[in-house]
Amino acid sequence: RFDVIQHLEMHEMAPSALASFEVKDMTGTNWRYLAVGSTLRHGDVDASINVYRWNPSLKHFVFHHGAPATLAGGHPNHPLTGRPLPLKLNIQKIVHWEMDGNHYLAAAVSRVVFKV
Repeated sequence: RFDVIQHLEMHEMAPSALASFEVKDMTGTNWRYLAVGSTLRHGDVDASINVYRWNPSLKHFVFHHGAPATLAGGHPNHPLTGRPLPLKLNIQKIVHWEMDGNHYLAAAVSRVVFKV
C-alpha cells in the first residue's frame, strides 16, 4: 500500500506518462523533478508535458515549467516550411537522460492533433 503525499491538480490534462529525475545545480544541490505527459482531452489548452520540482520545505512538487506543443503566440504554421503545427501531442512515454552535463527529455508521441 502506498501513502498519498500529493495530488497534482491538472484540470484539463489526462496524465499518460511519467519520468522522474535529479539534476545537480552549480551549488551542488540535487533537485528532484517529475515530468508528466498528457493525452488529448477535449478542450485541453495546457502544455503537453508539465515538469514539477520537489520543494523540500513544502514537502511536495511545485510547477516548474511546461513544454508546449506549438510555437509561442499560438502560431498555427511553422515559420520556415509553412506546414501546420499540432495543437496538441498525445504523449505515450517520457525519457530523461544526461549527456556531457546537460539534461534532456524526449517524448514518444502516439498521435498529433491539428484540430481540437
